[in-house]
Amino acid sequence: MMATKFVDTNIFIYAVGTAHPMKRVCALLIEKIARQDIDVVTDTEVLQEVLYRFWKQGKAERGMITYNRIVDLMQNILPVSREDLGCSG
Repeated sequence: MMATKFVDTNIFIYAVGTAHPMKRVCALLIEKIARQDIDVVTDTEVLQEVLYRFWKQGKAERGMITYNRIVDLMQNILPVSREDLGCSG
């Protein structure tokens, strides 16, 4: 059984973004995820960060497209709870 890996925001941003030294390797990772070659999760905070990043650049529509692709791609999207944030009550 392979260990589950967490996919953070930068993987998605580099994969769909402009030219960057990490673009190709991140795109290849996305391809592996799509083929289910690796066991991965992400969380709702990553989705929020992707939306915010594109919104901040004035590219909200592209952010929604990327968001929807991530939701379709990922088998597991974990919630972020108050407990995860270290909040009491």
